[in-house]
Amino acid sequence: MREFDRKFGPELIDRIPLEPGIYRFFDRAGALIYVGKAIRLRRRLQQYRNATRLRRHRKMRRILKDAATLEFEVCSTHREACLRELELIQTLRPKLNVSGAYSFLYPMIGVSHDPEAASLEVVLSSAPARVSCGACGPLRWHGSFRSRTWTREAFVALGELLEFSAHRVRQPSSLRERGVSRIHFRQVDAAWVLGFERFLEGHHAEQFLSDWILRLVDNAGARARSAWVQERIRTLTSFHLEECRRLLVARQRVGVTEYPVPQQMRDRIFLEARLRDEGSGNLQRMS
Repeated sequence: MREFDRKFGPELIDRIPLEPGIYRFFDRAGALIYVGKAIRLRRRLQQYRNATRLRRHRKMRRILKDAATLEFEVCSTHREACLRELELIQTLRPKLNVSGAYSFLYPMIGVSHDPEAASLEVVLSSAPARVSCGACGPLRWHGSFRSRTWTREAFVALGELLEFSAHRVRQPSSLRERGVSRIHFRQVDAAWVLGFERFLEGHHAEQFLSDWILRLVDNAGARARSAWVQERIRTLTSFHLEECRRLLVARQRVGVTEYPVPQQMRDRIFLEARLRDEGSGNLQRMS
């Protein structure tokens, strides 16, 4: 007998409607382990019932292995089902739902600049509300971004490249905060900071990066490590395209003017943008 039929009964599939909705799997202790959505509930759960040992069915097999009970809920539209799924994942964080479950960890980048002193501080944190004021004044936050890996790699690359054109100020260990990364530089002009913040906001970065590369070319140390410098420029370019630019495009598609985007709102903005794309037949890749 199939795993699905053995656990939930062979007659269950026939009772599931062909309507949009969400489904929830619970373990033997009654804990919610997975939430999913479907345009047609019966067809989606039929896929679980027919799961084989193919690689693409691996996650469904894992869910069925841990599941003891199954519940489903009909929604009036596919959009309602998508939003309901996101709400449950963010609120309850089932152990087998990873995407969207930990939005409170999405990183943000803060920028503090004192133009008179030509001083700049850049801060990376997943808890901006708990970060003290920047060394150069109030912090202007950007994001929130989804990938902690891409965001941290870009943050590190930024600091490494700035050392060729600015003077790094070392932070005393007594002032360091848990979960907060800071870099502080002097001799940073206002035009560069303006371009950098536009870069973080998702606006076209070609001119900003081109101007910065020209500055680096004038530095003997940067020229001597050209391959190393190019790799860090590529890191910043990828971060801009995958995080900054895509966030701006998603905000524009759904008409969100609030910025920075609160961590708990980011996934909903991308979900709404994707649903609009699907509705208009424009199936561009979004996350």
